[in-house]
Amino acid sequence: MAAADPIELLVGGLAIPAGCQLVRREVWLAVHPPASRLEPHGWKLHVSARPVGYPELIELIVPVLVEAGVVFKLATSARTAGTAAMAPAGHWPNSLGNWPPSCWRFTGAG
Repeated sequence: MAAADPIELLVGGLAIPAGCQLVRREVWLAVHPPASRLEPHGWKLHVSARPVGYPELIELIVPVLVEAGVVFKLATSARTAGTAAMAPAGHWPNSLGNWPPSCWRFTGAG
């Protein structure tokens, strides 16, 4: 069994004592509070983070979300969080490693 990564340990330390279940997927760590359920429709709140501030952001938002009893997910690493924060909707960079022109100002591409 592989050891948990630092982000999973941090989230787990904040969420598991409240009875939450963690579900790890490739790049996401989902948190399911007890008796929570996903509605057939609704909205999402996206919070962006730079890699350097990601652990501090987790420490701030996870207790609030757990107390509210909502299902949420977080990137499994600070690097993934930083990449997701810079990417527009869709899957970027593409299979060639290119970012769309709208992201050039963030990535230094172009």
